[in-house]
Parts: sequence; C-alpha cells; structure tokens
Amino acid sequence: MLDRYGATIGRCGNRIARASFELGGKHCQLAANNGQISAKDPTMTSLLAKINEAAGSQGTRSPNDPLFDSYVWQSPSKLFEHQPTVRIDYNVTDNNRLSGSYSFITATREPDYLNSADPRFPNSPNHRDFLSTRPLMSLTLRSLLKNNMTNELRGGLSAFYSGSKFGRPASEESGNSPSTFADQQGFAIVWPGSLTNWYTSNAPSWRSAPTYPGFRAGRRNRRPPLAPAQGR
Repeated sequence: MLDRYGATIGRCGNRIARASFELGGKHCQLAANNGQISAKDPTMTSLLAKINEAAGSQGTRSPNDPLFDSYVWQSPSKLFEHQPTVRIDYNVTDNNRLSGSYSFITATREPDYLNSADPRFPNSPNHRDFLSTRPLMSLTLRSLLKNNMTNELRGGLSAFYSGSKFGRPASEESGNSPSTFADQQGFAIVWPGSLTNWYTSNAPSWRSAPTYPGFRAGRRNRRPPLAPAQGR
C-alpha cells in the first residue's frame, strides 16, 4: 500500500456467480449458500464507486497486480507561516540595562501533508489540518558591577501557549470533523488487507511541550583595556 503518495485499489469484488468457485481443485461455497446475507452493502458499493471515479479523474492508475491497481496522485495543500518578532532594550540606569524579546510563531497546513494526513483520493472529504502556535519570550537584566565585572540575569518561556494541533476538536468544523464521515454513514470504514481507506484520520491529536527555563544569574570579569602602545 502506498499510504502517502498513492493508494492500492481492489479491481474486482462481488463478481462471483452462484456464490461458489473452484480454488486449487477444491470447490468453495460462499456465505449465501448457508443462508447468510449475500447482497451488496449500499455503503460499501458507494465507497467503491467513489474511489473508482476519483482514481479516474486525475493521477496515474497502473494495473501492476492481477487483483489490485496502484494509484498515485499529487494532493493540493496550503501552507502559511508567520513569525513576527519584537525586541526592546531599556537603560534603567547608567549601569543597568533591561532587554526583552517576544516572538509568536504561527504555522498552518491545510491539509497536513507533512505528516501524511492529506486526502487519500481526489474529492475525499476527510483529511487532517495542522495548526501550531509557539510563542517565545526572553528577559535579560545586565548590570555593570565594576569597571571590569558585569552581571547578567536571564529568563525565558517557550511554547507556553496552545502548542501544536494535529487536527481540530469535534466541536469545530474541519477536515476531520464528523461531517466528513457522512458518506460512510458516520463510520470510519477500514478496508481489509493492504487496500487504502477512503478516509485519512478519524480523530484529532495535539502536542504541547512548554518549557520554563527560569532565570539564571552569572558574572563575567572584563579585562581592562590595554594601554596604547608608545614608541618613537
């Protein structure tokens, strides 16, 4: 199964006449002969028709196997990244300088192609989006203690906001919301074997890793400036 860049599609299904066949010299009876349901399931039939239509609309379909087709296509996506940054330096006194910086990194991918969460087939309604907000903040107080000694107090925060979201919660309309499973009667239907499913993701996930470096103080000796060289 080509999960990221393509799909494997079953070419034949429900085409066995009279619910029996010969395999390796053995006569095999199907479930219909035991009184079980043998009619086509309308949901499964609809999904197979959607996959067959999607594979014929764009991309490349190759019959590399007697039972399966290999399908490859390039799914479209949108990427937005924004990283505004601001820094302020303020001289509290002649010997003390306070510096602060703030950066707010925002990244959005619709769908999240980088984590293989884009649609498996053209016109498939289900995929997963990516939204990441990662603020970074730092604060520094630099003090001149002596002519040859300085002291620095540093602190900072990173990723203390909402973190990274791989998909959105069910309360928000998005590429993996419940409405994207309407053509599967509300289920996430999994094909048997190595066939590629019609859907991509049935649940959102998120990751948040805030770090609080705290403050760190340290001193550093400064060498006095060298006297200018004298000579004739």
